[in-house]
Amino acid sequence: MLCKEVQNYIATAKGQPFFYVVGDKDYNQVLGELKQQGLKVVRISDFCFKDDKYPSIDELIDYFRTSDVDYRENKFVVVGLGEYLAIRGKTIADKELSRLKSTTLGNARAILLLRGVGSEARHIIESDMRMTEQQRTFISDSFFTSIAITNVPHGTGVNESNGMKAFLRKLEDGSTNMCYVSTVLALDNSLFPVKTISDSFSSIKLSHCDFSIDKSLGTEEQWAQLLKDIKKNHNSVSEALAKTRDDLINDFYTAISGYEYRNWLSFIYLKLSLNSIDNSYLRFVVERTTSYEELKNNLLTMIVHVSHKEKHFMKLYSERKKLVKHFPEADVAVFLRE
Repeated sequence: MLCKEVQNYIATAKGQPFFYVVGDKDYNQVLGELKQQGLKVVRISDFCFKDDKYPSIDELIDYFRTSDVDYRENKFVVVGLGEYLAIRGKTIADKELSRLKSTTLGNARAILLLRGVGSEARHIIESDMRMTEQQRTFISDSFFTSIAITNVPHGTGVNESNGMKAFLRKLEDGSTNMCYVSTVLALDNSLFPVKTISDSFSSIKLSHCDFSIDKSLGTEEQWAQLLKDIKKNHNSVSEALAKTRDDLINDFYTAISGYEYRNWLSFIYLKLSLNSIDNSYLRFVVERTTSYEELKNNLLTMIVHVSHKEKHFMKLYSERKKLVKHFPEADVAVFLRE
């Protein structure tokens, strides 16, 4: 049920905005009830004139001032404004809310549905008793919001909004908790918690929580290429590594020998598949190898570091024999020297 203050405001042209402070708990309900009262929804995102630019408050105000011709049709509820101001930070939020409280709208009635700037809005209201006397304010019992932001590279695969305009639209629709955006805009002053994902490994990890290997196993260049491969393969790690799996089955020696990207992929595939490797010696070596350049030599020589008295020695020895039986003589010589 809408508060009496906003009902009175809707019924009478006040000439200045109404501050309706809400949190996640009642945002959707209040917005739904305002729509039922015949209020037109105005999205702050519609005043972003480029996909990755902040909206213009000046244009929003001009919109209201030119919308007061028909007294019966000039009732509005503004969504996204509070979230936008929260993204910009306390200084800008205080400045714009102070300006908006005294903005003249003509006959237009504009309810500012403010989420994300509860403390800032309350301070503005309490510092100007005329707003309360004029019945142009209401603060919900709880104005808590769980919104948090992760800024990611575009195409990461976490259903991120591409640009600030699309991101604000998501917030206007009532999104809560962790929200993902791809933007070049600075979010340093945001009142919402912000995390920035800038490297390729973190981007992979973000959309693939089961990618359980260490970042140090590859360079930024290698992780960047793998990220591209994943995107090209329906954002699927298994599909991106399907050819690598086949290469290891068809020609194991060639797949692990060398210093090219494809050899690194073989190492990464083996690391990801560690628990499902049948060959006990291969699993033993892969688990202890921290660089793909060392994998081939470790496969040849790591057996010498296992005591022949170890109860699993003969099994490892036998599995190693199967693994390296087709390796060239020149490589086997490495083992003999060790």
